[in-house]
Amino acid sequence: MKSRYILIFFLTFQWVFPAPFEDTEFSGFIEGALGRPVASKEYQEENFNLGELRLQLEAGTILTDTSESRFKVDFYRDEVLDSWKLSLREGYISYYPSSFYEIKAGRQVLTWGTGDLIFINDRFPKDYESFYSGRDMEYLKLPSDAVKVSFFPQEYIVDLVVIPFFTANRVVDGERLTFFDQSSGDFVHTGEDYLDPDEPSTSLSNTQLAFRVKRNIEGNEVALYGYRGFYLDPNPSDSGQYQYSKSNVVGASWVGSALGGIANSEFGYEDSQDDRRGDDPNIVNSNLKFLAGYKREVWRDFTVGVQYYLEHMMDYDNYRDSLPASMEEYARHKNRSMFSLRLSKMVMQQKLKYELFTFYSPTDEDGYVNPDISYKWNDDLNTSVGMNIFYGKYFHTDFSQLKDNTNVYLRIRYSF
Repeated sequence: MKSRYILIFFLTFQWVFPAPFEDTEFSGFIEGALGRPVASKEYQEENFNLGELRLQLEAGTILTDTSESRFKVDFYRDEVLDSWKLSLREGYISYYPSSFYEIKAGRQVLTWGTGDLIFINDRFPKDYESFYSGRDMEYLKLPSDAVKVSFFPQEYIVDLVVIPFFTANRVVDGERLTFFDQSSGDFVHTGEDYLDPDEPSTSLSNTQLAFRVKRNIEGNEVALYGYRGFYLDPNPSDSGQYQYSKSNVVGASWVGSALGGIANSEFGYEDSQDDRRGDDPNIVNSNLKFLAGYKREVWRDFTVGVQYYLEHMMDYDNYRDSLPASMEEYARHKNRSMFSLRLSKMVMQQKLKYELFTFYSPTDEDGYVNPDISYKWNDDLNTSVGMNIFYGKYFHTDFSQLKDNTNVYLRIRYSF
């Protein structure tokens, strides 16, 4: 519903402040997508986890010499949920009166950090349900209704983001994909939004703030980050209602050349404001997170990327002491580690692309595999086919709980 109101406002603005038609650029695509589970059907009530026909329209308009606007809207039929949907992906105005600063206000997709599908200091909303269902990678990132101010003092880039309207991560919630709910001790496959969490109210105290200071030093890109807001994944409460707890994050990152490739590292400290003692089993403890990665083209059109990720839980003894007996078997590790591997090969004048992405956690003994093959028939038509494969030893860990959602997908997109 909020998307419709913002879209109406944005189009009204364009009508009140018209720009010459020749200063507007239009583009978009039509895409059909299908995804079908291929694992156990015990918890799968539907034959498909993805079935949609999508139209995306995008327009950018130069308003004045120092401002422009852009909007991107999706209109699609969702066969799994048997509904038509309208979604405003972007709708913002950029204002750049000088070389020292610029302002972008409205609905926008925000991203920063150095990880490949690992997010430490990127505290902007994600759509994991979309990602695991087989939609295009662009839909992993959800838009935020925000104001972003960027300053450019000498060699620095300083970004400040203000997000007054809360947008949560879209997690697997039983509506499209099944998951294991630790609070009930069972798998959820309701076909509807099972979690239904209470979202923070819109107020000054609940406004999310994020900043980044970035600089290039002799070919090395270093950055400092800060965030004040909420965990974007819901957590249960004693009342049984899911909610979002408060969180602060500070961190840093580095990207540079090394051994003929590109190396990166990132760390962050996440302060759990609502449970600083770590003795509430329903709220995520404060934690330290670290990743290191390396990517290199080992031969022509064949690229290899690897990552190592470590998450250290603070106040672990308090966390274990607070767990009720019924939750002991679901206890998380004090130090959770994970490796990732991305292989990418392009052939036939780069028209055909083979890609394999994997996660493996030796501590949780589970993982995720995403093979994908895409073919570019011409500048406008592209086809992708792939799988989302989940596996693991235990039924409750992050990837293993999704085993019944292992699926194949097909997407055909015509761009214009």
